[in-house]
Amino acid sequence: MVSESKIAAERSTLEDWAEQRSQPWIGGLEATLFSGWIYDTLKSYAVELKVAHPAMLKAIAASKKKNDRLDARTITDLLRCNLFPECYMAPG
Repeated sequence: MVSESKIAAERSTLEDWAEQRSQPWIGGLEATLFSGWIYDTLKSYAVELKVAHPAMLKAIAASKKKNDRLDARTITDLLRCNLFPECYMAPG
């Protein structure tokens, strides 16, 4: 099952969202300045949580049409096809 939603980047909101998942889930996110705390917040809720290597993701997903919704769908497709360009996340 694939789910799509917009969530505020607040620790309590992310935790509430993660706790409401009725099935085990796998997630992916883009590496940004704020990815570390988001990753740390969601990691314990996910079966698997990955952060995309920024340079490799850009090369794979290079597109003239760029927005958050399309980026999220690209990340989902890459996860589903086992082509997600994962980067290492140091333990927090």
